[in-house]
Amino acid sequence: MVYGTASGESVQSIRVGYRAPAVMTPVSPIARVLDTRSGAKLAAGSDTTVNLGLPASAQSAILTLTLTETTGSSGYVGVYPGNVATWPGNSNINWFGTDQNLATGLTTAVSPTGTIKLRVGENATHVIVDVQGYLG
Repeated sequence: MVYGTASGESVQSIRVGYRAPAVMTPVSPIARVLDTRSGAKLAAGSDTTVNLGLPASAQSAILTLTLTETTGSSGYVGVYPGNVATWPGNSNINWFGTDQNLATGLTTAVSPTGTIKLRVGENATHVIVDVQGYLG
């Protein structure tokens, strides 16, 4: 863009490093990619890799994260990209008692292959992950 600064003068403006906002692509029907209720709960202190089945263009995912049959007096689950080597210390959902059923929506970056990791805190729980859509 050219802006006039005084009569007969102009300055050229260039935006460096700008990227247009990503477009959200919904997944229809919603894709359930993990449901541990038919097997063992995710163990305390574990990291579980989940393939979201997204196209290579996906940079982040919009998810519903559900916990059920929680154990212990408290706990958490943190979601982070599958290509990150160590858990970054985040928590996306927390519980505060046994046998709770909780859900939250979240947006997270994904690995280049469309995976995420789930970190379970100090107590085990069943986990359900549904993909609502993706950005990219």
